[in-house]
Amino acid sequence: MFEWMTARRPGFETNALLPFALEMGVSFFPGNVFDPPGLVSSSLRLSFTATPLDILQEGIRRLIRAAQKFAALQVAAK
Repeated sequence: MFEWMTARRPGFETNALLPFALEMGVSFFPGNVFDPPGLVSSSLRLSFTATPLDILQEGIRRLIRAAQKFAALQVAAK
């Protein structure tokens, strides 16, 4: 099974978010893996099967922390 998520912030590149997520111990497929022209670069696909709810919840918490860290660095760089 999988779930698609799309960032609400324009220009939020999930390909650039991936290293931050990996640092937090979670992974996903950036949208451009499924769309080479890059039309869904602000989307990501989470894949999961037979994962207990508590593990899924922790993974989402980690992904949120990674996204917050990534977004903070994007703002600081501007």
